[in-house]
Amino acid sequence: MKKVLFLLSVSSKVGLGHFYRCSVFSTKLRKKKIKTILLNTENPEKLKIFNKSFSKYINFNLKKKSNFLKEFLRIHKIINPNYVIIDTPIINNNFRKKLRDKNILWLEFANGKRNLKLPAQVINSIPYPKKTLSKINKKKSYYGHEFSFLRKEFFKKINLNKKIIERKKIFLCFGGGDDRGLYEFIINIILKFQHLIKEINILCSDYNVNKKLKLLNDYLIKGNKKFLKIYYNQSNFVNLIDKSNLIFATGGGITHEINARMKKMNIISITNNQILQSKRWKEFGHNYLGEFKKRNKSYLRNKIIKILKQKNEVYIKKNIFKDSTDIIINDTVKIIK
Repeated sequence: MKKVLFLLSVSSKVGLGHFYRCSVFSTKLRKKKIKTILLNTENPEKLKIFNKSFSKYINFNLKKKSNFLKEFLRIHKIINPNYVIIDTPIINNNFRKKLRDKNILWLEFANGKRNLKLPAQVINSIPYPKKTLSKINKKKSYYGHEFSFLRKEFFKKINLNKKIIERKKIFLCFGGGDDRGLYEFIINIILKFQHLIKEINILCSDYNVNKKLKLLNDYLIKGNKKFLKIYYNQSNFVNLIDKSNLIFATGGGITHEINARMKKMNIISITNNQILQSKRWKEFGHNYLGEFKKRNKSYLRNKIIKILKQKNEVYIKKNIFKDSTDIIINDTVKIIK
């Protein structure tokens, strides 16, 4: 049986968006009778979701980061996969050159990096106005949000509810890790407009951030304010997106999932690698508010207040998502076989 090794950095705090798209990739490969192995550079609790999507899970325990390349090559030699899929920002050009020297073939998710000429396949799912395929020196590159790998629940039928809702149902999701205080910042703004709010749904998978949110919610409940609902690691949160008429999110992987449901996003980036993707979504009818930094807080506050006061523009009809990932799967199978 052919084998594909996935190199990821994922835990309950980081990399969940990367994991979810690779889990879809893995599921499609397994349907092609290809064994998939997840090699995880993090040291998390063994999440149940690992076993559902991959044939095998290996935890990559490293005491010294300087041993990363050497240890990876050792594990690669033992597993002897036909192909490697890399979706982690921790590798560098030296790592790539070593893979090339060892005649190891791999696919890499670009994650905003440019000019990746060494991998056999490169995926850059940052939104582009048009789906783009390029083939240079037998290297295949796939550019555009239609090459993002989405879970099957995001393809269910969309019911475009045209009913005008006076009070807002707000959905907030600011990534799988540290939100850097963004939840508290935006909730404090929203609280000043309680008469406009029906409910606030928050999806947060970081335990420490989630704990702070629950303390805030306990405080609100004491004041008879019961409109805040917090969800931790909700596996199927498409319903939260669908029922919302106002959405705030960071510029990570969740933007692809919200876009597929045709819901208008208000995006706030919290890391530098989210900025380009966040800006590109503007071309598809979404709203980029800016970076969450100290010097930007006054500007962001005014933008959020303006959004809260105005009438809801719920759906984006400029872009209807069309999944093109089977093109990548077919190309990958050809390379492996």
